[in-house]
Amino acid sequence: MSTPINTAICSFGMSGVVFHAPFISTNPGFNFYAVWERTKNLAVQKEVFADIRILRPESQVDDCFEVLLYYKKLRVRLKASHVAREGLPGYIIHGQKGSFMKPNTNIQEEELIKGVLPNRSGWGIEPASEMGL
Repeated sequence: MSTPINTAICSFGMSGVVFHAPFISTNPGFNFYAVWERTKNLAVQKEVFADIRILRPESQVDDCFEVLLYYKKLRVRLKASHVAREGLPGYIIHGQKGSFMKPNTNIQEEELIKGVLPNRSGWGIEPASEMGL
């Protein structure tokens, strides 16, 4: 196998972190190095920590990852695993006035998998049970 390419993501929003970083971290051709984000609402990241592991001896790809992004006034934690008993909530946001948990991140994907097409009225609208706690 050739040497993995050291890769950093430069993006204009959280999409680089939420969508692109997991892809790069699970592709053995890339060595996930860092994420830089340019957002007017957030300060420049002070530090980045990534823990990417292969847990199964026979695995050809990373089994789990955790990325911590440290900003001046907040910390963002992203994680995923192929070897967990249950999936984690799509979002957990903690603040001084409470917490918000959202169990699912993409109702449209679930509907497409079930064969429901976007040409129907109400397509992609989340049921109240999926809107978060």
